[in-house]
Amino acid sequence: MCKPDDPNFRQLILQRLEVHAQAQKIRDFIYTKSDDSSSSDDDQSINGSDLSSSSSDSSDSDNEFVPSVPLARALISSQRYLAPRKAVRKNTFAMEGLFELDDKRFRQDIRMSKVAFFSLLHRLQEHPVFQNNSLCPQSPVKLQLAVALYRFGSFGSSASLGKIARHFGISEGSVHLYTERSLVAILSLEEALVRWYSDEEKKEIKRRIKETSGFPNCVGYVDGTLAVFGMKPTLNGEDYHSRKSRYGLSVLIVCDDDRRIRYIFTGFCGSVHDNRVFKESKLGRQPHRFLQNGEYFLADSGYRTTETVVASFKKPAANLSENSRFNRRLAGERIPIEHCNGIFKGRFPCLRGLPLKIKTGADHRRAIYWIRQQIEILAWRITTKLDGTSEN
Repeated sequence: MCKPDDPNFRQLILQRLEVHAQAQKIRDFIYTKSDDSSSSDDDQSINGSDLSSSSSDSSDSDNEFVPSVPLARALISSQRYLAPRKAVRKNTFAMEGLFELDDKRFRQDIRMSKVAFFSLLHRLQEHPVFQNNSLCPQSPVKLQLAVALYRFGSFGSSASLGKIARHFGISEGSVHLYTERSLVAILSLEEALVRWYSDEEKKEIKRRIKETSGFPNCVGYVDGTLAVFGMKPTLNGEDYHSRKSRYGLSVLIVCDDDRRIRYIFTGFCGSVHDNRVFKESKLGRQPHRFLQNGEYFLADSGYRTTETVVASFKKPAANLSENSRFNRRLAGERIPIEHCNGIFKGRFPCLRGLPLKIKTGADHRRAIYWIRQQIEILAWRITTKLDGTSEN
């Protein structure tokens, strides 16, 4: 019979728990939330007739070690994993090879140029989310940010945690953790990255738009788009189903003639009409906080014409020749907002299929954070002009 001081004592007990005919009864007993009386009855049954009868049938019952329930509980609880685990093979490409790539290949992986990446890194690396007082320090901030941007730039099966983890030589849990930290850090810059017009900017923008298209007092363009989910949400999935037969969240964007993003609003499910999204935003509910003296936005026919929105004509009014000419002029002037929608979905393809499972309200809020921070990165890139517009 094994003794507690035997060096193989722990290993032998765990093996016995797996192969012994009564191991399942022991595990069921350990994790069953029953009262004290029923637990004591089970304890007596396991330690008494069942185990003893099984032991008596064995030819070497005298040498076989049968663990007691308290000992089995203690040993199983002391192990984080009962089955052996295989370590993830690490590689050095992420820290050595990635930042030695030429700018074109670097952009394909990280979705921005090296100059833009290190400029963004400089603004984020001192954020508290990347700091800790642990004896085990975090990975370098540039690696964490690179993993997050690589994930945002992946779409479909290439966005799986396993593929990204193997690409960087880290674990799947690290991919998730690096993404969440980068998300928090980028969102903290929202007020600096997405700013409303100053009075001087309004004057200059109105002057440029009037010279190019003839629309006086126009300060920008408003449009809605859909951030698509990669799978149907479990939570009220039908509410997320849009007119384009995709599941997602509606996104409202305002930009100026230089494609600089000035306002973001998201959170409504994909089934909600763009005009309602605008009405429920601060721009729609409190327009005079943002626009004064007859200022307005240009919009497509999905919006209603109001004091602050000039939309194109719908049919049958659009069939009139003068209205048709107006629509063509307005559509030509709205090209910057269409470019914005195309650029941020091209720059971050995950917005064409967000790899998120919407099961709770917290998951819904997390999807909002994903969308906002990716649009904020685009807003920062356009504002600083550190990066080109190529999406390859």
